[in-house]
Amino acid sequence: MAHPDDQLGARGSSVAEGAIPAAAGGAKILIVMVRYRTLLQDSETMRTLGASLAADAELGRKFSTLVWDNTPVGQSVAGVPIPVEYRHSSENAGVSGAYNYAMELAEQRGFSWLLLLDQDTTLPPGFLAAMQGHASRLETEERIAAVAPTVLMGSLPVSPKIMSRWGGAKDPSPGFEGPVFEELIIMNSGMLLRVSALRRIGGYSMDFWLDFSDRYVCHMLAKHKYGAWLAGEQRLQHDVSIMAGEGATSMERYENMMGAQDAYFSQYKSFLRNAVFCQRLLRNGLRERKIRPERSRILFSHLLRRFTVPKQRRLEEWRHTVSARRRAASGSTPS
Repeated sequence: MAHPDDQLGARGSSVAEGAIPAAAGGAKILIVMVRYRTLLQDSETMRTLGASLAADAELGRKFSTLVWDNTPVGQSVAGVPIPVEYRHSSENAGVSGAYNYAMELAEQRGFSWLLLLDQDTTLPPGFLAAMQGHASRLETEERIAAVAPTVLMGSLPVSPKIMSRWGGAKDPSPGFEGPVFEELIIMNSGMLLRVSALRRIGGYSMDFWLDFSDRYVCHMLAKHKYGAWLAGEQRLQHDVSIMAGEGATSMERYENMMGAQDAYFSQYKSFLRNAVFCQRLLRNGLRERKIRPERSRILFSHLLRRFTVPKQRRLEEWRHTVSARRRAASGSTPS
């Protein structure tokens, strides 16, 4: 296996305790935080992560932290409140590239779990201890590939969701604790993911480098008959920009999300699920006409292309667009 430093054009530096050491004894977890255009000192995740680890030195020995930086120009990690291994990517590899790098690193250094975090997730007191407890208890339960906390946007639960036969999604019972072997939707941030299961499904797809990366992984885990443990008592606050209203998400990002969604359903879902998806495009396009007409045009464009452009051509054009957007993101002037 190639060394992780040879993957994806990553170069790295470290702070405090230096590079992440090999895991030793018990269930040890590699935290992966993906940074983009935010100073680490301003990251809500880094602030609450630092507070949690500083409050319990023994707990701190059970976690190591990798920061993956997709911003065109890297930054110093001086002043970060915890020891981290820092990797700056010479191309914008998105979240998928970061998580695949972390998988390689975890395999080489003996970590059996990854804890995935964005830069804007609030970790409550006790969260890390609870996730470490789940990791230890489930260490030998190899059919459980993930542990999913409840993720909230304000008071609205956004993850996990249980997929229905007809393509809809429902919330689990509030506070539910236990295994689920149905297909789930679990947000990346906050998910505890078994490294061996991620390797078995081939890792994250670089086609879904940014949007729908979690949907792809959840689909592949279900396809390989893996289940997840729903840790409903653990509740995280997270800002889901696509749901935050007008102005929170650029039209370019919205277009990227809709393209990824179209590609995901085209490749991995049944004719019935695709029919439901088309119905949803129509309904949402009509709803957005007076509120956000730019979004409405994007929705109707994707709906029309589904009936006028063959699937393989749509997928080829989408992959070409993904490559162009990654190159553009890599070369952008940092804010």
